[in-house]
Amino acid sequence: MLVYGFNWKRYRERVMPAFARWLTANEVGEVEALYAATRLAYEEAFLPEAMQSARTWPRAAAFVAALPRGPHSLYEYRLLCSAEEFTALSDRYLYRHVPHLHRCSEALATVWSAIVEHYCVRGEVLATIEQQARPKRIAVGLTSQPEEADGKPLQLSEAYFEVASPDLEELDAEGFFLGQHPNVLRLRGWLAAISPAALALFEYLACGRRALPFEDSFTSAPQETFSSTSFGHYIGYLTPAEVKRLTHCLRTVTAPEAEAAARDYDRFRQGLAAGQGQDMRLIDEVLPAYGANLLAAVRLAAERDLGLICRQL
Repeated sequence: MLVYGFNWKRYRERVMPAFARWLTANEVGEVEALYAATRLAYEEAFLPEAMQSARTWPRAAAFVAALPRGPHSLYEYRLLCSAEEFTALSDRYLYRHVPHLHRCSEALATVWSAIVEHYCVRGEVLATIEQQARPKRIAVGLTSQPEEADGKPLQLSEAYFEVASPDLEELDAEGFFLGQHPNVLRLRGWLAAISPAALALFEYLACGRRALPFEDSFTSAPQETFSSTSFGHYIGYLTPAEVKRLTHCLRTVTAPEAEAAARDYDRFRQGLAAGQGQDMRLIDEVLPAYGANLLAAVRLAAERDLGLICRQL
């Protein structure tokens, strides 16, 4: 899992209103313009002619054009595309009916994810001083003129190069790694011992408790695309207000030391191997390995008035 800064203001005021006009009145121009600037649109432009019909955008546009637009459907689309109203109704544990389309569309979900990634995540630098000090990777574009870096010609390796668009030269936003699913369970158990509110907010962010727009109402499986980067892997988010509340819950908390967490996990695995039966601990009771990353992400986002969004690797 990776956690990123999330520009909630841009999401609420620019991205979702454009989707609302698209779904309710089939006004496609604004979303199409937003999508055209994304990395996914750029990469899919290089598909062979025979595969152009399989691109994400034409399939999403055809799906939305065919949507029913009766009074009940329009009301559902309004809820779905209002960032505040949808968020208030997005708790799967609390509501049996989360706003959703009458059927899911992998293409539409991918368009939404690509736009969110480009406009609400990529520009939000959520990094510690140590992360910002790391050397940046140079993106090498294929051009007709020789390029230079630091006064020296670039040497293109046959083993690796990256094709860069002039409009997509920014590198990916820094994310905070929370580990794979077992460690997310350890984080969840650790937070449960600190605060019920901290546990619930973390479940919204990283455990699938919060629904996302345009996903299947019951599942949120990652979607594959033709691009080198998979979109549709977002699994939850927090608004800036929720981030501030989580920060307050964790204001006096110190994360477990990495060495202590590693030793605790080793003891847990030894208990599994020994078959301790009813005395065996649950994975949720083991100290988390990435508690410091979670605390850093939450506190930095709160300082910068950002939300948080979580992507599954």
